[in-house]
Amino acid sequence: MSTILRPFIDKILTAFFSTILTSFALASIMYRPKELMAQQQTYYASFIELFVWYSIYVFVIYMTVGIGISFLIEQRTSNTWYSLFLHGILGGLIITIFSLLSGIQTDLAELLGIFVIGVSAGGIFYSVQAILLRRRKK
Repeated sequence: MSTILRPFIDKILTAFFSTILTSFALASIMYRPKELMAQQQTYYASFIELFVWYSIYVFVIYMTVGIGISFLIEQRTSNTWYSLFLHGILGGLIITIFSLLSGIQTDLAELLGIFVIGVSAGGIFYSVQAILLRRRKK
């Protein structure tokens, strides 16, 4: 495979696997069994529905912004911890900006929670990327 395309394909694979992990974590956190819900005749999403919706949302963000920012971080630094820090902080900023642009009214506490989710998503992306690159080098 061409040396020009290989890094881009690696980033797409990283985005795909990161989407699965991030969506699974978000769906696990947000899922509430119907038996535990107090309100009758209220729709509650199943775990699979949450997973699918989060997957769509997360994959779009990873593909549109995450891959480009990851390339920029790689060009700017080779320090592992600093790179992880940048992936996390920029992931938090990106998801917070996406949430604000979506027009959903949120308070400061919700924005902080969204920022933490973005930091986690950026850390997951960096970790999956490191694992894939390490396996490819062997």
